[in-house]
Amino acid sequence: HDTAFISNTVIDGSQPSNPDSASVVCFDSGEDTTAVLMGFTIQNGTGTYTPEEQGRLGGGITCFNSGPKIVHNKIISNEVNYSTMAIGGGIQVMSDTVEQTIVIRENIISDNRAINTADYPYGAIGAAIAIHGTSFIIENNTISSNIAEGRVYGAGIIIHDCKGEINMNLISGNVAKQKLGNSRGAGLYIESYEPGLTIERNVIEDNHIEHIGGSGTNGGGGIALLNLSGDYGNEIIVAYNVIQNNSCRDGGGLFLRRAYNSKVMSNIIAGNTASRNGGG
Repeated sequence: HDTAFISNTVIDGSQPSNPDSASVVCFDSGEDTTAVLMGFTIQNGTGTYTPEEQGRLGGGITCFNSGPKIVHNKIISNEVNYSTMAIGGGIQVMSDTVEQTIVIRENIISDNRAINTADYPYGAIGAAIAIHGTSFIIENNTISSNIAEGRVYGAGIIIHDCKGEINMNLISGNVAKQKLGNSRGAGLYIESYEPGLTIERNVIEDNHIEHIGGSGTNGGGGIALLNLSGDYGNEIIVAYNVIQNNSCRDGGGLFLRRAYNSKVMSNIIAGNTASRNGGG
């Protein structure tokens, strides 16, 4: 792939015909991995309003019950901003089935935002990538300089109720600006996964949670793992990663809460800081 060509092949969402349908690219017809989005700069989207989710979803790309391949793109400068739920500034994927597998590979996903202003149970969810209820592969991407603001869960990536692989990515310089309630996972946030989830050989560095307002706690400058099943065989593996120079209040590098059956092994965890508990 020619990166210069990608920069010159732009799909710009800054002038949507309908402001409530302002994702730059939408997959919603059951596409599988034979549908390939490749070689574009996808920018300036503001997401799709979805009453069922009480918010805006998928600034750059939104996928409903679909599993395309998203490869060799630049997904930059997209934003979802809504009072209640702001989900997936760069990419949002949602499914009520795990029959499809979305592939997100060798993209640059940077400078995207998710912003919300209402407290619990609402939030700013996944400024770069938000995935719920499907299978996925996230591999060899640069996920950097994304910002989530409000009640934040995953300034870089959030994975909820899924199975899949997060391998060989650079997850760097993402910032959670906590203004409401509790916030978790500046780099990566995982909750309630399905059997078979691996986080391997990534560099997760220089991600930070900044407490700007509100009385809540925050945790997981690099990675936060929460509310994971204790069922036998329902394991999450965190291995061979470099987790360094991340910061927050609790668990500067890694934050685990009710993270049953998690295997954290053979990682380099260094230079992380916490203002209260658990610098590593």
